[in-house]
Amino acid sequence: MGKIIIIEGADGVGKTTLVDNLKVYDVSIETKDRKFSFYKEPQDSKLIYKTLMDFSSENYYRDLLLVFAARFDIWMGKMKQDLSEDRTVVLDRSVISTFVYQYFSIEKENRNEKMIKIIHTLYKILQEVAKADVHFFVLSAPVDIVYKRIDKRNIKKDRFEKDIGKNIEVYNETVEYLNTQGWSIKKLDATQKPQELLQDLLSHI
Repeated sequence: MGKIIIIEGADGVGKTTLVDNLKVYDVSIETKDRKFSFYKEPQDSKLIYKTLMDFSSENYYRDLLLVFAARFDIWMGKMKQDLSEDRTVVLDRSVISTFVYQYFSIEKENRNEKMIKIIHTLYKILQEVAKADVHFFVLSAPVDIVYKRIDKRNIKKDRFEKDIGKNIEVYNETVEYLNTQGWSIKKLDATQKPQELLQDLLSHI
């Protein structure tokens, strides 16, 4: 059975660049079959992702269930086959982002403890389905660097990309919480040069 590598972090921190560099590394490996398979959540469940993004307003329960619907669609589809073939699956975003956007981004006085229990329960089911070791990596960089990277992208932000500074704070809060729950999350310094960051990741997998 293969393993799952989940790369997380605030918008603009460098997740997709790291994944793209890993894809180049994957192609360069001189083996008959590639070692890695790549997925992006929730975008790779196209119909559910479109439904999610068509809503202009926030509804935390609706968003939470749609995100997990997309996740189950991805995990129980080709990704499950990849894992059965002993491949390493790399996810650009996954469950940590769900904790961030569908729970910890909510003002404390408006948080509902039932929501965090739902996230834990649904993720546990996914783990049982996948039957694979999961390794979490969170990229971290100062706010000013992240803003510069986002400005260079020059693309329209979606409704989940609001206050980047707050977004980074919420990611830190989420990681601290999950560490108290026994999760093992490795932080990577995203201010490193792209190839240095790639080697840092590879050294852990």
